[in-house]
Amino acid sequence: MDISRFCKSLFQAVLCMITSPEVYGSHHTDSTQPSRLPPFVELLQRVLNRKLTISQQAEKQQLVDKFWQSVTSLLARQLSHEAHNSLFVKQALEGEYPKFLRLYLDLCKRLQALSNQSNGQLEVKMIISTDSTTAETSVFQINREVVVEFENAYLSRSVSRLLDPVHLMFSGETVPSHEEVDSLIRTITSELSVSLVDVSLSRTVARNISKTVRLFCLKCEQMIVTSGEATQVIDSPTPGQILNVSIGNLLHYLNCQVVRVISNMKTSLQQDTSSIVMESLSNTELLTTSIVSTLLASILDGIEAIILTMHNEDYSMISTSGDKSANLDPKRIDVSCSLYMKELQSFVSRAVSSYLAPFHNQEIISKW
Repeated sequence: MDISRFCKSLFQAVLCMITSPEVYGSHHTDSTQPSRLPPFVELLQRVLNRKLTISQQAEKQQLVDKFWQSVTSLLARQLSHEAHNSLFVKQALEGEYPKFLRLYLDLCKRLQALSNQSNGQLEVKMIISTDSTTAETSVFQINREVVVEFENAYLSRSVSRLLDPVHLMFSGETVPSHEEVDSLIRTITSELSVSLVDVSLSRTVARNISKTVRLFCLKCEQMIVTSGEATQVIDSPTPGQILNVSIGNLLHYLNCQVVRVISNMKTSLQQDTSSIVMESLSNTELLTTSIVSTLLASILDGIEAIILTMHNEDYSMISTSGDKSANLDPKRIDVSCSLYMKELQSFVSRAVSSYLAPFHNQEIISKW
């Protein structure tokens, strides 16, 4: 008997069973219970396994696979058809995609649990295309063809929910407030939380969060003042320097808040998913370092200039407070240290308090 032809006939018979009220009546409408049909087909395969000849061993393993692929392909086509014909169905499947995905994954897990009850293999295998059939994969695999259309639409909306607030908060000329960053963090937390139903989905959402962090850094970089007023260390901090400090502190705040979110979800997230988000945070530190480094370079130049004045100082006219000869020469100045050292101490103290202390990320300054 041709097993492929038999599978086709079996599938047609199954469709009749589904649509026939006499065979599959209204009392089988509980959506929380797995369908009886896949286990029935698997049982049929086991019976055939005992009856078929040795030469048919390669074909007999394909019965359940072909049946399940046919069912999931039909489901994918039907869902797509209904979504195009009904705006309500479209919004439900796209807007509430994580819930729909969880239901679909639960169905596959239940069917695999029934299928593998004898050997305890409960792992759910993932496939990308219905064209691939391998002998080592278990039956009732998760066919991404069923959900890919709605997943793409959901992810498109998800990335908009993440990126739009960043564009909005930087639409003005002022630095965004912490409240605006908190709103973005709540969106990040929400998007990441609902994606936990599936590893693949959470990984994609993590990449979108990474894009959000990079966009945030890009917007901050465009606001940084790089002219001469950003590097002067003679007078009080200029408006440009104050702006740069605010940007650096905002980047540090975003970094800390995202790290907190990832830490709180550490037990739920896969390691590679967490790494995607954490790696994007390096952009915040690099940008803060670029702000601090130019300022520190100017401070070091000022320190060097003061130290060079030591060669212009007349040490013969300077005496310490314990030098008795100072009373004999009225021209000598009684000081506890040289004038250039006093100037250096004053400059360093002012540079630290006025230019460096306002940065909240002191770890970057200490590393420099």
